Amino acid sequence: MEERGRRLADRALRIWPRLSVNEETLHEARKRKMRLLAEEKPASRAKMKEEARRQFEVLQPRVLDLSTSGDVIEISENRAQISYHQPECFLEVLPRTNYLTLSLPLDFSEVDDIEGTADGTTWKFVVGSEHPTGVIYHVRSVDDIERALEVIRRSFNSVR
Repeated sequence: MEERGRRLADRALRIWPRLSVNEETLHEARKRKMRLLAEEKPASRAKMKEEARRQFEVLQPRVLDLSTSGDVIEISENRAQISYHQPECFLEVLPRTNYLTLSLPLDFSEVDDIEGTADGTTWKFVVGSEHPTGVIYHVRSVDDIERALEVIRRSFNSVR
């Protein structure tokens, strides 16, 4: 009985060999999938009030310029947020009435030295968020964007 089981197992492995895919191929496939999704769901479809839109229009090109190779992918998965990927999500922008909430997948200990950051893991729920939250940062004016970019860069570099 054991011999027959071994023969069947060997035969099964010849018929259905183990799938082997290298990391680079998987990474490229994820990027292609994310780019297709970005075409279907552009950031322009996100709804926001005038003040939040003004802040977003200053922030958006700065985030897209983080990668010199154009690897940053921008998607509005629902009309209440815009997320940035490479292909892992490193930033989620949640427009509010007169400001932007940034949700980043960082540990608070990585950014607790930056004024204005909050520990998102203490929040039970972040309205409109589609991705895991570790750190929350509020952009209340265009003047806050420079400091926000410091947090965003750390997140961008941590998921690379």
